[in-house]
Amino acid sequence: MDSRGEVVFDDLPEGAYWPIVDADSLPTGYAPPGLQSTESPADLPGFFRTEVVITADAPHQEVTLVVSKGGLVHGYVRDNTGRGVAGVEIRCQATTPGLEGFAFDTRSDDDGYYVIDRVRPGAYWIELFVTDDDLRSLARPAPHEFELFGGESLNKDLLLGAGDCRVEGVVVDQDGRPFPALVVLAYYTKALGSEGPRLSRNNQAARTTTDSNGRYVFDGIYATEAPVQLGIQVAPDGYYSGREVGANLLGARVERIAIDLRPGQSIQARTVVAHRSRPFHLDGRIELPEGASLAGLRVFIIHPPPRIPEGVETPNGVIVRRDQPRIEEDGTFEWSCETPRDPFTLQVVRGSAKYEEELLPIPGETLFLSVPFPTAPN
Repeated sequence: MDSRGEVVFDDLPEGAYWPIVDADSLPTGYAPPGLQSTESPADLPGFFRTEVVITADAPHQEVTLVVSKGGLVHGYVRDNTGRGVAGVEIRCQATTPGLEGFAFDTRSDDDGYYVIDRVRPGAYWIELFVTDDDLRSLARPAPHEFELFGGESLNKDLLLGAGDCRVEGVVVDQDGRPFPALVVLAYYTKALGSEGPRLSRNNQAARTTTDSNGRYVFDGIYATEAPVQLGIQVAPDGYYSGREVGANLLGARVERIAIDLRPGQSIQARTVVAHRSRPFHLDGRIELPEGASLAGLRVFIIHPPPRIPEGVETPNGVIVRRDQPRIEEDGTFEWSCETPRDPFTLQVVRGSAKYEEELLPIPGETLFLSVPFPTAPN
């Protein structure tokens, strides 16, 4: 590269190339062009790596690559006692139009210290991601936006569980009984001090579990003078994956609660109703004619097709889901499912012969069913 920043590659054979700036060759603090995300438009020439195609018709190509003097974001992650927290992921997510695909990540060290260097100038969210189960109950500060300038060193200390708000509530099942051992999530639906995009559950404020009385508590939630909406949501599956399978499965997703939160508030959220799943069990027996063979006999449980919202075009090639229970030597078979759910079709097939029956799973019940041996149509 010459003093004007120009470099020439001669006699390249035909093909596709990616000109890449070696980050280690740049002056301290400078960042090379990055990979372009599908979220980022192509109207910022030079900020992204550009593919160059050399052909016999186009043997000469000119490419501009932009290097930026980056900034530095650093600080400590501490818990509500002031202790440094190790292993927390810190992300600076770009929000500058055209650069939304850029994110800079690091993890806090054993003392809770983190540093992210070569961060491109622009606007960012700063977010925390906690994976340690012992820390997930400590509320994280809501992601907030900041501006970083080239060469700037910005200190951002981040505290877990040090907010001054408290939110508590109760989860019951469809019979009004307390629902224990359910995972409950709290997450900010707006970033503090910004009219930016809504955030997903991936950016949780905290996570906890209901006690034996179905009660949950979130302490140390953050707020500012501007109202911040907090979403309270029972986890989609309702339970930790390590628990006994099926112990706390939910029969339906639970509508989230939206709470407008201000500093210093202690809020009793409205009671959440979570429908406890009650398994349905099918005990079937195929009526075998005397001397009949099980050869070629099959049983299928045909699931209903996915529901397509009104006004949405039905996709082509919708896959039909089905289960195939095992048929025992005496013609019996078993199948079970979680409820509530839509009716399904029981199908018994042997060659061209087929018997079908639509059945509705009844929560908590076992259905004993005698099924005719399929006969070929006349």
